[in-house]
Amino acid sequence: MTTAIRKALAALGAAVPIDKTDTNTASEYSSLGDPFKDLLGEGFADYTENGLLHNAVTHQWEFTDAVGLAIILVAEGAANDARTGDADAQATVDGISRFLHAQFTITPSRRLLGANAVNRWGNLLDFNHTLGVWTDANLAHRLRTWVALMWGWQDYNRPATYVEYWYPDFDFNRFLKNPATDSVPKDFSFLRGADGQSVEPRGAFADISSILSAGYVRPRQLSRSGPMASSRTIRTTATTPPCLRTAMNGSQTQSRWPRFWPAHRCARGTYDLTSTLLSTHLIPILTRAPSTQWCSQFAMTGSAFEVPARWLVYSYNRICFKGHIDWAFLGREYHVEELNFFWERKLIPTVRALVSEHQAALPASLISELQLMLADPITGPSGEFNGNTAFFNSDSMVHRANGWYMSVRMKSKRAQGNEDFESKGKTWHSGSGMLLTKVHGDEVLLCVTNHQPCHLSDDL
Repeated sequence: MTTAIRKALAALGAAVPIDKTDTNTASEYSSLGDPFKDLLGEGFADYTENGLLHNAVTHQWEFTDAVGLAIILVAEGAANDARTGDADAQATVDGISRFLHAQFTITPSRRLLGANAVNRWGNLLDFNHTLGVWTDANLAHRLRTWVALMWGWQDYNRPATYVEYWYPDFDFNRFLKNPATDSVPKDFSFLRGADGQSVEPRGAFADISSILSAGYVRPRQLSRSGPMASSRTIRTTATTPPCLRTAMNGSQTQSRWPRFWPAHRCARGTYDLTSTLLSTHLIPILTRAPSTQWCSQFAMTGSAFEVPARWLVYSYNRICFKGHIDWAFLGREYHVEELNFFWERKLIPTVRALVSEHQAALPASLISELQLMLADPITGPSGEFNGNTAFFNSDSMVHRANGWYMSVRMKSKRAQGNEDFESKGKTWHSGSGMLLTKVHGDEVLLCVTNHQPCHLSDDL
Protein backbone atom coordinates (compact mmCIF):
# COMPACT_ATOMS: atom_id res chain seq x y z
CA MET A 1 0.00 0.00 0.00
CA THR A 2 2.77 2.43 0.88
CA THR A 3 4.32 1.89 -2.56
CA ALA A 4 1.10 2.97 -4.22
CA ILE A 5 0.84 6.02 -1.93
CA ARG A 6 4.41 6.99 -2.76
CA LYS A 7 3.72 6.83 -6.48
CA ALA A 8 0.48 8.79 -6.04
CA LEU A 9 2.27 11.57 -4.12
CA ALA A 10 4.96 11.76 -6.79
CA ALA A 11 2.30 12.02 -9.49
CA LEU A 12 0.31 14.60 -7.54
CA GLY A 13 3.38 16.76 -7.01
CA ALA A 14 4.16 16.65 -10.71
CA ALA A 15 0.57 17.48 -11.71
CA VAL A 16 0.00 20.59 -9.59
CA PRO A 17 1.12 23.80 -11.35
CA ILE A 18 3.81 25.33 -9.16
CA ASP A 19 5.98 27.38 -11.49
CA LYS A 20 5.16 29.44 -14.55
CA THR A 21 7.00 26.84 -16.61
CA ASP A 22 4.18 24.45 -15.66
CA THR A 23 1.55 26.70 -17.21
CA ASN A 24 3.50 27.89 -20.25
CA THR A 25 5.48 26.27 -23.01
CA ALA A 26 9.14 27.19 -23.30
CA SER A 27 8.43 29.73 -26.04
CA GLU A 28 5.44 31.17 -24.15
CA TYR A 29 7.52 31.52 -21.01
CA SER A 30 10.39 33.31 -22.76
CA SER A 31 8.01 35.90 -24.22
CA LEU A 32 5.88 36.24 -21.09
CA GLY A 33 5.76 39.83 -19.84
CA ASP A 34 4.97 38.87 -16.24
CA PRO A 35 7.62 40.50 -14.00
CA PHE A 36 7.13 37.76 -11.41
CA LYS A 37 7.34 34.76 -13.70
CA ASP A 38 10.66 33.71 -12.17
CA LEU A 39 9.30 33.35 -8.63
CA LEU A 40 8.91 29.88 -7.17
CA GLY A 41 5.24 29.08 -6.73
CA GLU A 42 4.01 31.70 -9.17
CA GLY A 43 2.41 29.08 -11.37
CA PHE A 44 0.12 28.22 -8.46
CA ALA A 45 -0.41 31.72 -7.06
CA ASP A 46 -1.52 33.24 -10.37
CA TYR A 47 -4.99 31.77 -10.73
CA THR A 48 -5.69 33.93 -13.80
CA GLU A 49 -3.43 31.62 -15.77
CA ASN A 50 -3.54 28.17 -14.16
CA GLY A 51 -7.31 27.74 -14.39
CA LEU A 52 -7.79 27.25 -10.65
CA LEU A 53 -10.41 29.13 -8.69
CA HIS A 54 -9.32 32.15 -6.64
CA ASN A 55 -10.54 30.40 -3.52
CA ALA A 56 -8.37 27.40 -4.34
CA VAL A 57 -5.11 29.35 -4.46
CA THR A 58 -5.89 31.31 -1.28
CA HIS A 59 -7.21 28.29 0.65
CA GLN A 60 -4.35 25.93 -0.17
CA TRP A 61 -5.26 23.61 2.68
CA GLU A 62 -8.13 22.38 0.52
CA PHE A 63 -5.44 20.66 -1.54
CA THR A 64 -3.00 19.68 1.15
CA ASP A 65 -5.26 18.53 4.00
CA ALA A 66 -6.41 15.56 1.96
CA VAL A 67 -2.91 14.07 1.75
CA GLY A 68 -1.37 15.18 5.03
CA LEU A 69 -1.71 11.81 6.75
CA ALA A 70 -0.47 10.01 3.65
CA ILE A 71 2.66 12.19 3.67
CA ILE A 72 3.27 11.40 7.33
CA LEU A 73 2.84 7.69 6.60
CA VAL A 74 5.41 7.37 3.83
CA ALA A 75 7.81 10.30 4.32
CA GLU A 76 10.39 8.56 6.52
CA GLY A 77 10.63 5.46 4.37
CA ALA A 78 10.80 7.43 1.16
CA ALA A 79 13.56 9.67 2.53
CA ASN A 80 15.61 6.68 3.69
CA ASP A 81 15.25 4.93 0.33
CA ALA A 82 16.06 8.10 -1.58
CA ARG A 83 19.40 8.29 0.23
CA THR A 84 20.29 4.90 -1.22
CA GLY A 85 19.69 6.13 -4.75
CA ASP A 86 16.14 4.81 -5.24
CA ALA A 87 14.76 6.92 -8.09
CA ASP A 88 11.10 6.24 -7.28
CA ALA A 89 11.64 7.23 -3.65
CA GLN A 90 13.39 10.41 -4.76
CA ALA A 91 10.39 11.20 -6.96
CA THR A 92 8.17 10.86 -3.92
CA VAL A 93 10.38 13.16 -1.84
CA ASP A 94 10.46 15.71 -4.64
CA GLY A 95 6.69 15.44 -5.14
CA ILE A 96 6.00 16.10 -1.47
CA SER A 97 8.32 19.09 -1.47
CA ARG A 98 6.90 20.52 -4.65
CA PHE A 99 3.30 20.03 -3.59
CA LEU A 100 3.70 21.56 -0.12
CA HIS A 101 5.41 24.67 -1.48
CA ALA A 102 1.97 25.75 -2.65
CA GLN A 103 1.18 26.44 1.02
CA PHE A 104 3.58 29.38 1.08
CA THR A 105 2.48 31.16 -2.06
CA ILE A 106 0.61 34.45 -1.82
CA THR A 107 -1.57 35.66 -4.66
CA PRO A 108 -0.31 38.85 -6.36
CA SER A 109 -3.17 41.02 -5.09
CA ARG A 110 -2.60 40.03 -1.46
CA ARG A 111 1.12 40.74 -1.39
CA LEU A 112 0.90 44.27 -2.76
CA LEU A 113 2.69 46.70 -0.48
CA GLY A 114 1.92 50.31 0.35
CA ALA A 115 -0.62 52.58 1.98
CA ASN A 116 -2.83 52.53 -1.10
CA ALA A 117 -2.65 48.80 -1.69
CA VAL A 118 -6.04 47.19 -1.13
CA ASN A 119 -4.94 44.26 0.96
CA ARG A 120 -6.75 41.75 3.10
CA TRP A 121 -4.38 42.38 6.00
CA GLY A 122 -4.02 46.14 5.70
CA ASN A 123 -0.87 48.09 4.91
CA LEU A 124 1.74 45.37 5.24
CA LEU A 125 4.51 47.97 5.46
CA ASP A 126 3.14 49.33 8.73
CA PHE A 127 3.60 46.87 11.57
CA ASN A 128 2.15 49.40 13.97
CA HIS A 129 -1.23 48.60 12.45
CA THR A 130 -1.01 45.09 11.06
CA LEU A 131 0.44 41.77 12.13
CA GLY A 132 1.14 40.69 8.57
CA VAL A 133 -0.22 38.07 6.21
CA TRP A 134 -2.27 35.12 7.46
CA THR A 135 -2.86 36.69 10.88
CA ASP A 136 -6.44 35.55 10.96
CA ALA A 137 -7.90 32.04 10.72
CA ASN A 138 -5.33 31.31 8.00
CA LEU A 139 -2.82 30.32 10.66
CA ALA A 140 -4.99 27.58 12.11
CA HIS A 141 -6.23 26.42 8.71
CA ARG A 142 -2.63 25.92 7.59
CA LEU A 143 -1.48 24.27 10.82
CA ARG A 144 -2.63 20.82 9.76
CA THR A 145 -0.48 20.90 6.65
CA TRP A 146 2.47 22.37 8.53
CA VAL A 147 2.43 19.42 10.91
CA ALA A 148 2.67 17.12 7.89
CA LEU A 149 5.42 19.31 6.44
CA MET A 150 7.58 19.16 9.56
CA TRP A 151 7.50 15.38 9.41
CA GLY A 152 7.50 15.18 5.63
CA TRP A 153 10.77 17.06 5.27
CA GLN A 154 12.60 14.48 7.42
CA ASP A 155 15.16 17.19 8.13
CA TYR A 156 14.60 19.84 10.79
CA ASN A 157 17.36 21.98 9.26
CA ARG A 158 15.53 22.24 5.97
CA PRO A 159 13.57 25.50 5.64
CA ALA A 160 9.81 25.28 5.57
CA THR A 161 9.80 26.89 2.12
CA TYR A 162 12.07 28.04 -0.67
CA VAL A 163 9.57 30.60 -2.00
CA GLU A 164 11.78 33.66 -2.44
CA TYR A 165 9.64 36.33 -0.84
CA TRP A 166 9.84 34.63 2.54
CA TYR A 167 13.54 35.49 2.71
CA PRO A 168 14.89 38.85 3.96
CA ASP A 169 17.17 39.41 0.97
CA PHE A 170 14.24 39.40 -1.46
CA ASP A 171 13.70 42.69 -3.27
CA PHE A 172 10.32 43.66 -1.84
CA ASN A 173 10.32 46.83 -3.87
CA ARG A 174 9.00 44.61 -6.64
CA PHE A 175 5.72 44.39 -4.73
CA LEU A 176 5.23 48.12 -4.12
CA LYS A 177 2.05 49.46 -5.64
CA ASN A 178 3.40 53.03 -5.73
CA PRO A 179 7.23 52.94 -5.71
CA ALA A 180 7.34 56.72 -5.99
CA THR A 181 5.59 57.28 -2.66
CA ASP A 182 6.20 54.13 -0.62
CA SER A 183 9.39 52.50 0.57
CA VAL A 184 10.12 49.13 2.13
CA PRO A 185 11.53 49.38 5.68
CA LYS A 186 14.72 47.63 6.64
CA ASP A 187 14.36 43.98 7.64
CA PHE A 188 10.83 43.81 6.25
CA SER A 189 9.05 40.48 6.19
CA PHE A 190 5.46 39.41 5.68
CA LEU A 191 5.23 38.32 9.32
CA ARG A 192 6.75 39.26 12.67
CA GLY A 193 7.20 36.59 15.31
CA ALA A 194 6.41 36.91 18.99
CA ASP A 195 10.01 37.93 19.56
CA GLY A 196 9.51 40.92 17.26
CA GLN A 197 11.92 39.52 14.70
CA SER A 198 11.06 38.96 11.07
CA VAL A 199 9.80 35.51 10.17
CA GLU A 200 12.27 33.99 7.76
CA PRO A 201 13.07 30.38 6.89
CA ARG A 202 15.78 28.82 9.06
CA GLY A 203 14.55 25.27 9.54
CA ALA A 204 11.09 23.72 9.32
CA PHE A 205 10.44 23.25 13.05
CA ALA A 206 11.65 26.71 14.03
CA ASP A 207 9.88 28.27 11.05
CA ILE A 208 6.46 26.90 11.96
CA SER A 209 6.80 28.00 15.59
CA SER A 210 7.80 31.48 14.47
CA ILE A 211 4.93 31.74 12.00
CA LEU A 212 2.34 30.60 14.54
CA SER A 213 3.60 33.01 17.18
CA ALA A 214 3.10 35.90 14.75
CA GLY A 215 -0.63 35.80 15.45
CA TYR A 216 0.01 36.65 19.10
CA VAL A 217 1.82 39.95 18.74
CA ARG A 218 0.22 43.19 19.87
CA PRO A 219 1.38 46.00 17.58
CA ARG A 220 0.43 48.87 19.89
CA GLN A 221 -1.54 49.63 23.02
CA LEU A 222 -4.57 51.77 23.67
CA SER A 223 -6.20 51.70 27.07
CA ARG A 224 -9.72 50.32 26.97
CA SER A 225 -9.82 49.99 23.23
CA GLY A 226 -12.34 47.20 23.09
CA PRO A 227 -11.82 43.96 21.14
CA MET A 228 -9.66 44.74 18.16
CA ALA A 229 -9.11 42.77 15.02
CA SER A 230 -5.46 41.86 15.10
CA SER A 231 -4.93 42.14 11.39
CA ARG A 232 -6.35 45.54 10.57
CA THR A 233 -6.68 47.97 13.42
CA ILE A 234 -6.57 51.62 14.33
CA ARG A 235 -4.18 51.99 17.25
CA THR A 236 -2.40 54.94 18.78
CA THR A 237 -0.06 55.37 21.72
CA ALA A 238 -2.01 58.35 23.01
CA THR A 239 -3.56 58.04 26.44
CA THR A 240 -7.31 57.73 26.36
CA PRO A 241 -8.85 60.96 27.74
CA PRO A 242 -10.08 60.53 31.34
CA CYS A 243 -13.58 61.65 30.39
CA LEU A 244 -13.76 58.96 27.71
CA ARG A 245 -12.49 56.29 30.10
CA THR A 246 -15.09 57.28 32.69
CA ALA A 247 -17.93 57.38 30.20
CA MET A 248 -17.12 54.02 28.71
CA ASN A 249 -15.86 52.05 31.65
CA GLY A 250 -17.60 53.40 34.70
CA SER A 251 -15.73 52.54 37.87
CA GLN A 252 -13.80 49.59 36.43
CA THR A 253 -10.10 49.54 37.16
CA GLN A 254 -8.07 50.83 34.26
CA SER A 255 -5.70 48.43 32.55
CA ARG A 256 -2.90 48.85 30.05
CA TRP A 257 -3.99 45.82 28.03
CA PRO A 258 -5.94 46.51 24.86
CA ARG A 259 -9.07 44.45 24.48
CA PHE A 260 -8.77 42.69 21.19
CA TRP A 261 -8.38 39.35 19.50
CA PRO A 262 -7.91 38.19 15.91
CA ALA A 263 -10.76 38.44 13.47
CA HIS A 264 -11.44 35.64 11.04
CA ARG A 265 -11.68 38.10 8.17
CA CYS A 266 -10.01 41.47 7.95
CA ALA A 267 -10.14 43.76 4.96
CA ARG A 268 -11.53 47.27 4.64
CA GLY A 269 -11.10 49.70 7.50
CA THR A 270 -11.22 48.21 10.99
CA TYR A 271 -13.01 44.89 11.07
CA ASP A 272 -14.55 43.64 14.24
CA LEU A 273 -14.14 40.29 15.89
CA THR A 274 -15.52 36.90 15.07
CA SER A 275 -15.68 35.16 18.39
CA THR A 276 -16.85 31.74 17.36
CA LEU A 277 -14.45 31.45 14.47
CA LEU A 278 -11.63 32.42 16.77
CA SER A 279 -12.63 29.59 19.04
CA THR A 280 -12.90 26.97 16.32
CA HIS A 281 -9.93 28.03 14.20
CA LEU A 282 -7.42 29.98 16.28
CA ILE A 283 -7.85 28.88 19.88
CA PRO A 284 -6.87 25.29 18.95
CA ILE A 285 -3.38 26.62 18.23
CA LEU A 286 -3.06 27.18 21.97
CA THR A 287 -3.46 23.50 22.71
CA ARG A 288 -2.43 21.73 19.51
CA ALA A 289 0.56 23.64 18.19
CA PRO A 290 2.82 23.10 21.21
CA SER A 291 2.25 19.34 21.11
CA THR A 292 3.82 19.11 17.65
CA GLN A 293 7.17 20.24 19.02
CA TRP A 294 6.81 19.54 22.72
CA CYS A 295 10.04 19.31 24.72
CA SER A 296 12.12 20.33 21.72
CA GLN A 297 14.27 23.40 21.32
CA PHE A 298 11.82 24.66 18.71
CA ALA A 299 8.68 24.65 20.87
CA MET A 300 6.69 27.87 21.22
CA THR A 301 7.53 29.54 24.49
CA GLY A 302 4.96 30.00 27.22
CA SER A 303 5.34 33.76 27.04
CA ALA A 304 3.91 33.66 23.51
CA PHE A 305 0.58 32.68 25.05
CA GLU A 306 0.22 35.67 27.34
CA VAL A 307 -1.57 37.77 24.72
CA PRO A 308 -4.29 35.21 23.87
CA ALA A 309 -4.65 34.45 27.58
CA ARG A 310 -5.45 38.13 28.10
CA TRP A 311 -8.07 37.94 25.36
CA LEU A 312 -9.73 35.06 27.15
CA VAL A 313 -9.87 36.46 30.65
CA TYR A 314 -11.06 39.91 29.67
CA SER A 315 -13.24 39.71 26.58
CA TYR A 316 -14.80 36.26 26.80
CA ASN A 317 -15.68 36.70 30.47
CA ARG A 318 -17.79 39.63 29.39
CA ILE A 319 -19.53 38.31 26.29
CA CYS A 320 -20.42 34.84 27.60
CA PHE A 321 -23.56 34.43 29.71
CA LYS A 322 -24.76 31.20 31.33
CA GLY A 323 -22.52 29.13 29.10
CA HIS A 324 -23.64 30.78 25.87
CA ILE A 325 -21.68 33.25 23.78
CA ASP A 326 -23.34 36.49 22.75
CA TRP A 327 -25.06 36.17 19.40
CA ALA A 328 -24.21 39.78 18.55
CA PHE A 329 -20.51 39.03 18.37
CA LEU A 330 -20.63 36.02 16.09
CA GLY A 331 -19.91 35.58 12.41
CA ARG A 332 -21.35 33.23 9.84
CA GLU A 333 -21.51 30.30 12.27
CA TYR A 334 -23.96 32.05 14.57
CA HIS A 335 -26.52 29.27 14.12
CA VAL A 336 -24.48 26.22 15.17
CA GLU A 337 -25.67 24.28 18.20
CA GLU A 338 -22.28 24.24 19.93
CA LEU A 339 -22.64 27.92 20.71
CA ASN A 340 -25.11 26.89 23.42
CA PHE A 341 -22.21 25.14 25.15
CA PHE A 342 -19.48 27.56 24.15
CA TRP A 343 -18.06 28.13 27.62
CA GLU A 344 -17.85 24.45 28.49
CA ARG A 345 -16.70 23.00 25.17
CA LYS A 346 -14.57 25.76 23.66
CA LEU A 347 -13.14 28.00 26.34
CA ILE A 348 -12.62 25.72 29.34
CA PRO A 349 -10.40 23.14 27.56
CA THR A 350 -8.17 25.95 26.33
CA VAL A 351 -8.00 27.59 29.75
CA ARG A 352 -7.09 24.27 31.32
CA ALA A 353 -4.28 23.80 28.80
CA LEU A 354 -2.90 27.26 29.50
CA VAL A 355 -2.91 26.70 33.25
CA SER A 356 -1.44 23.19 33.15
CA GLU A 357 1.16 23.65 30.44
CA HIS A 358 2.27 27.29 30.70
CA GLN A 359 1.78 28.23 34.34
CA ALA A 360 5.48 28.89 34.92
CA ALA A 361 5.73 31.28 31.96
CA LEU A 362 2.58 33.33 32.60
CA PRO A 363 2.22 36.07 35.25
CA ALA A 364 0.79 34.81 38.54
CA SER A 365 -2.03 37.34 38.38
CA LEU A 366 -3.04 36.07 34.94
CA ILE A 367 -2.97 32.46 36.13
CA SER A 368 -5.30 33.45 38.95
CA GLU A 369 -7.73 34.97 36.47
CA LEU A 370 -7.61 31.84 34.32
CA GLN A 371 -8.22 29.64 37.36
CA LEU A 372 -11.23 31.78 38.23
CA MET A 373 -12.69 30.85 34.84
CA LEU A 374 -12.33 27.17 35.82
CA ALA A 375 -14.38 27.69 38.97
CA ASP A 376 -17.58 27.18 36.99
CA PRO A 377 -16.70 25.11 33.92
CA ILE A 378 -20.29 24.75 32.76
CA THR A 379 -22.05 28.10 32.91
CA GLY A 380 -19.42 30.73 33.85
CA PRO A 381 -18.35 33.45 34.06
CA SER A 382 -18.66 34.64 37.63
CA GLY A 383 -20.62 37.65 38.81
CA GLU A 384 -17.53 39.77 39.32
CA PHE A 385 -17.76 40.81 35.69
CA ASN A 386 -21.13 42.50 36.23
CA GLY A 387 -21.27 46.06 34.99
CA ASN A 388 -21.03 47.94 31.74
CA THR A 389 -18.21 47.42 29.25
CA ALA A 390 -17.77 49.32 26.00
CA PHE A 391 -15.77 47.69 23.23
CA PHE A 392 -15.63 50.92 21.32
CA ASN A 393 -13.24 49.82 18.60
CA SER A 394 -15.96 47.48 17.35
CA ASP A 395 -18.82 49.83 18.25
CA SER A 396 -20.20 47.39 20.80
CA MET A 397 -21.32 47.49 24.42
CA VAL A 398 -22.39 44.85 26.93
CA HIS A 399 -24.06 45.20 30.31
CA ARG A 400 -24.07 42.39 32.84
CA ALA A 401 -26.09 42.10 36.05
CA ASN A 402 -27.19 39.35 38.39
CA GLY A 403 -29.63 37.28 36.37
CA TRP A 404 -29.60 39.17 33.07
CA TYR A 405 -27.42 40.40 30.24
CA MET A 406 -27.79 43.01 27.50
CA SER A 407 -25.67 43.95 24.49
CA VAL A 408 -25.79 46.22 21.48
CA ARG A 409 -23.70 46.51 18.34
CA MET A 410 -23.53 49.11 15.63
CA LYS A 411 -22.24 48.87 12.10
CA SER A 412 -20.33 51.45 10.08
CA LYS A 413 -17.80 51.63 7.30
CA ARG A 414 -15.14 51.57 9.99
CA ALA A 415 -16.48 48.61 11.97
CA GLN A 416 -18.32 46.34 9.59
CA GLY A 417 -19.94 43.02 10.29
CA ASN A 418 -18.09 39.75 10.39
CA GLU A 419 -17.49 38.13 7.02
CA ASP A 420 -18.55 41.24 5.10
CA PHE A 421 -16.74 41.38 1.78
CA GLU A 422 -19.15 43.28 -0.45
CA SER A 423 -19.15 47.05 -0.85
CA LYS A 424 -22.46 47.06 1.04
CA GLY A 425 -21.96 44.65 3.91
CA LYS A 426 -24.72 42.25 4.81
CA THR A 427 -23.68 41.91 8.48
CA TRP A 428 -24.91 38.30 8.31
CA HIS A 429 -27.27 38.40 11.26
CA SER A 430 -26.81 41.35 13.54
CA GLY A 431 -29.08 44.33 13.15
CA SER A 432 -27.31 47.64 13.56
CA GLY A 433 -28.45 48.96 16.91
CA MET A 434 -30.48 45.88 17.86
CA LEU A 435 -30.63 45.59 21.65
CA LEU A 436 -30.30 41.98 22.79
CA THR A 437 -31.50 40.94 26.23
CA LYS A 438 -30.89 37.57 27.89
CA VAL A 439 -32.13 35.95 31.06
CA HIS A 440 -31.74 32.25 30.29
CA GLY A 441 -28.85 32.64 27.87
CA ASP A 442 -30.28 30.80 24.87
CA GLU A 443 -33.12 33.17 23.92
CA VAL A 444 -31.59 34.42 20.69
CA LEU A 445 -29.94 31.23 19.54
CA LEU A 446 -33.01 29.03 20.00
CA CYS A 447 -35.70 31.48 19.02
CA VAL A 448 -34.53 34.26 16.75
CA THR A 449 -31.96 32.43 14.63
CA ASN A 450 -34.29 29.49 14.02
CA HIS A 451 -37.34 31.47 13.05
CA GLN A 452 -36.35 34.57 11.12
CA PRO A 453 -33.95 35.58 8.31
CA CYS A 454 -31.60 37.38 10.67
CA HIS A 455 -29.36 38.74 7.92
CA LEU A 456 -32.28 40.94 6.92
CA SER A 457 -32.67 42.48 10.36
CA ASP A 458 -30.58 45.62 9.87
CA ASP A 459 -31.84 48.80 11.49
CA LEU A 460 -34.39 47.12 13.73
